[in-house]
Amino acid sequence: MPKTEDNWHAQETYRSMIEFGKGMLRFTFLANGAAVISILTFLGNLYAKGDPVPNMKVALALFLSGILLSGGATLTTYLIQFMLYNESINNVNGDGWSSHIRWLYITLTLIVLSMLTFASGAFDAVWRLQ
Repeated sequence: MPKTEDNWHAQETYRSMIEFGKGMLRFTFLANGAAVISILTFLGNLYAKGDPVPNMKVALALFLSGILLSGGATLTTYLIQFMLYNESINNVNGDGWSSHIRWLYITLTLIVLSMLTFASGAFDAVWRLQ
């Protein structure tokens, strides 16, 4: 393969990875945020009707934690790009905390934890409605 074709493929792969990452961040923000709004709306309607209101504190706390984890993941995506830039201009050697790989693993961990808090909050909310 000619060099330009290799470069094109690498650039397109990088772009698709960025789009995938943005989609995951959007999902975690949207899923957890929508869950908080949905539960608060549901509880408000029950309260307005005078019906008993189930305790949804744990589910709400999990969804809010998911939003905070998503925010942390967004911050670490900036750090990934900052470290990649510094590595590209040879400003840092890319070891330790100045490595974009370390921040990538932290970002992925935060996204997975945000998805797990969403799932846990959803299961808790369903459990409390029974």
